[in-house]
Amino acid sequence: MLSTADLVRKLRSEPKPQVLRELGLEIVTFPDHPRNRDLAHFAVSHDLMSDLILSRSVLDRTTAATLLKIFMKCDTGVAQSLFKRTLTAPEGNGTDAIVLELLATMDEAGVGPHLGAALVQLLRSCDDKVRSKVALVLGHSRFNIGWALQHTDRRVRANAVEGLWKIDSPGARRMLYQALMDSDNRVRGNAIYGLLLLNERSALAHLRRMATGTYAKDRATAAWVIGGLGWPELMADLSVLLVDKDAAVVRQATRALEQIRGGASESVANSVDKNRMAV
Repeated sequence: MLSTADLVRKLRSEPKPQVLRELGLEIVTFPDHPRNRDLAHFAVSHDLMSDLILSRSVLDRTTAATLLKIFMKCDTGVAQSLFKRTLTAPEGNGTDAIVLELLATMDEAGVGPHLGAALVQLLRSCDDKVRSKVALVLGHSRFNIGWALQHTDRRVRANAVEGLWKIDSPGARRMLYQALMDSDNRVRGNAIYGLLLLNERSALAHLRRMATGTYAKDRATAAWVIGGLGWPELMADLSVLLVDKDAAVVRQATRALEQIRGGASESVANSVDKNRMAV
């Protein structure tokens, strides 16, 4: 296992990316080694964290996320230090892309709860992708994201709701039900999907209301939800959407049918064909 002295020597005589890759892989291979705490502190104090965690030429994202989690066990301030340094970097030179990569790595590492307050400031970012990704990270981290459901950007609200999928808690269910009242079709669709994944059967009424609604976007979203669920009891609803008057709805319904045929039993797909013929 590398010591800090070994690391200093190697950084002076060998290419930096090569040394950092060796360091990262050693730590991931030996996650409980007592030297990891010293190496984490060394990486922070010598400004190596950005290259270790964010440079894909050093480590792939999954390995970097694992490394970040190990470092977090050694020192919970590691993620905060990395996050602060990334946010205070000079604008330009791909700063937004770096922030997005940091958010994606944090999402995979599950370190959002340690950075909830700091993440909120990113909602002021001028980059729509950054704002949207923040909401997704916070949702996956099980941080209280009620504030994100009130955001003016519909993509932020939609990703916040997506982040609640499969989180079986009273708070998550409450926020999913709250999102059913949203004005945006994607937000409502994500909420319906999330509730049905939790077997909240009352969401079926909202789904069928969207499927028969006035607006084509609502009907297309309903088709997307049905495709994601693949439930036999919804095949009759999908058969109606397959012959919708709006071409975009028909396209989405067709994709949903293909998705179901690709992952569900033949009997489910056949039930669609029979229902479609009866319409």
